[in-house]
Amino acid sequence: MEIVADKYYIQYGRISALVTFILLIGSLLAVFTPNILNIGQSGLSLFTTTVASIHLAYFFLLSGKLRRKSAWIAAFVSCLLTALTVYNLMHITGGLQSPWHILWVIVNVVNGIFGTFIMVCSAFLTTFYFVILNTMPDGSFSAPLPDIIIVLGLYLSCCLGYFLARRLYTDHESQQVDKLLGMVQTKQTEAQTITQSIADGIVVIDIEGKVSTINPSASQMSEWPQDEAKGIDVGLVLKLLPEKSTDETQNQSELLFKSVLASGQKAEQSLELISRSNKRRIVSLVISPVVPSESNKIVGAVAVIRDVSAARQEEARRADFISTASHEMRTPVAAIEGYLALALNDKVSQIDQKARAYLEKAHSSTQHLGKLFQDLLTSAKAEDGRLVNHPEVTEMGEYMEQIVDSLRFSAEKKGLLMDFTVGASQS
Repeated sequence: MEIVADKYYIQYGRISALVTFILLIGSLLAVFTPNILNIGQSGLSLFTTTVASIHLAYFFLLSGKLRRKSAWIAAFVSCLLTALTVYNLMHITGGLQSPWHILWVIVNVVNGIFGTFIMVCSAFLTTFYFVILNTMPDGSFSAPLPDIIIVLGLYLSCCLGYFLARRLYTDHESQQVDKLLGMVQTKQTEAQTITQSIADGIVVIDIEGKVSTINPSASQMSEWPQDEAKGIDVGLVLKLLPEKSTDETQNQSELLFKSVLASGQKAEQSLELISRSNKRRIVSLVISPVVPSESNKIVGAVAVIRDVSAARQEEARRADFISTASHEMRTPVAAIEGYLALALNDKVSQIDQKARAYLEKAHSSTQHLGKLFQDLLTSAKAEDGRLVNHPEVTEMGEYMEQIVDSLRFSAEKKGLLMDFTVGASQS
């Protein structure tokens, strides 16, 4: 089946709607102002008004929705409504010798965009109308020469429409293939645009570990141009070492990618990326297997590389600040703790029992504050990786008793009684 591009069917629908609108205006004038246009001579009647109204209602209300499914069908419905209008005008105003047959000739030429089948149908309808029109009541057939000439002209208009439109023809299968190719190209373009625009580095490898795709961000990090990196072993393009390692023989790139290809499991790790100019940067690496849904077989892997060097530097500065601030604040706290210890020493000073109780609480709180600063230092060491963990068993009863003693004074100020009892309750 021959068809043309959708844009020609869309134009056909618009032009036919315009012609129908003109006929509607003319038929309304003919019906309501017969002195201006004679109904019997023009052929514009109430039937023309009805069909034209249906045609315009279809064009504005339904053709757009139908066009989304098939532009050919949407235009063909307009073709049928136009043919019905023109045949009615010809029949009322003298049949084949009607002046409206010129419009029918134009319709035949334009209908060439619908293909051979529609042109043959149009010629058949013309022949059928010609035979019915010239068949006598007694069954005999007599056709005047003008009718024969007009019918031949209509046949020629069908042939002319075909020859004018055939250079635009494409079979339905070819058009579907073109659409699919266009969709695939569009999807590929979208995917390529997204990949090229992502700020994180993206590297795609095939099942053999060769780089098939590398985006500009990954190219900038590794200092490998995109065209040079394609087809190169991923271990050469991405030199990934453990953090703070100087031994380049410990390249983790091939090991990680092969592990993902073999296991089909995602891998995440923070490593140091060494560029071609030996520039180092800390990156967060996530490698995932590529598994097409239709085959359920691993065909490659994709790595997402994020430069976290700035974040690590910020963390280091924060840890340094915490470590320095905690160390500096421990000095005056230690001094206060020392002076309180001297005040509590009977060999240094003499104080009454009530004052001693207050000084003991202040000394205990100062010790607690010193431990808080020590905890901050420990936290900074933990973030730096300098902390060595040595778990110990803690006596929670003694620890809770110390907490209760430190809070008892605040409770008494509020008229509350606080006590700590070690043991299990019995009912």
